[in-house]
Amino acid sequence: MIVYLIRLRKILLCDVLFYLLLVICLFYVCFRINYKVISNYNDSSKMAIGEIESLHIDGNKLKMVLYAKEKVLVTYYFKNNNQVNRFIDNVNLGDKLKIYGTFSRASNNTTDGLFNYRKYLKRSGIYYTVKADNIYLLSKNKKLYYTIKKYIIKRINNNPYLYTFILGDTSYINSNVLKSYRDNGISHLFSISGMHITLISSSLLKLLKAMAIKEKGRYVFTSLFLLFYLFLTGLSPSVLRAVLFFLLFSINKIYYFHIKNV
Repeated sequence: MIVYLIRLRKILLCDVLFYLLLVICLFYVCFRINYKVISNYNDSSKMAIGEIESLHIDGNKLKMVLYAKEKVLVTYYFKNNNQVNRFIDNVNLGDKLKIYGTFSRASNNTTDGLFNYRKYLKRSGIYYTVKADNIYLLSKNKKLYYTIKKYIIKRINNNPYLYTFILGDTSYINSNVLKSYRDNGISHLFSISGMHITLISSSLLKLLKAMAIKEKGRYVFTSLFLLFYLFLTGLSPSVLRAVLFFLLFSINKIYYFHIKNV
């Protein structure tokens, strides 16, 4: 075992490895910049079937993200309060729905420098919005992921800001309020970043140390918790990057590679 760890340390300390990774990253970035994603839907699409990733009801307006062939942003207006209550009682995260409605692309900004709603949705993997006419429930949720998210929502008493700060999901914040944050350039405050991961990991490590847990156990438990948290946030790029660096740091710490942080 020790022999393999020594060999691994030599590989990790090899400059060629980092140059190779740099070249691979540059090729990947160039590919992503020039690669044009073709949506599975078009303006003539009328129907989509998928699972509810997030939903929010504001008065008689329903807004939800449905994961079908790809993510679509769905809006629907209830006719009365009875429809609203019936929907709340029967439909929740992870449920499979069939929707019929009008598909369209989000509008671009008409003035340079202002908020671009189409680009904002594109960063979340959403290329089409749907104004739904009819919604049908096909099946209830059976996935642990959505069950945990529903439990979190229930525990925080539907506080949209608390939910956003925990999971980085802004779908529960009123659209007009969210727009005012974007116009003032402070919408980044709702994003989960490396700072959040640093605070969570540092707090966990200190707590486990106070409980007299051995070093290896502390880093293994914290790594597993962060992977679980990454799963809950929907593999957010910023969280994925921070968790990946913590995992590499943990491996370096546990197996005493003594690779210095740059």
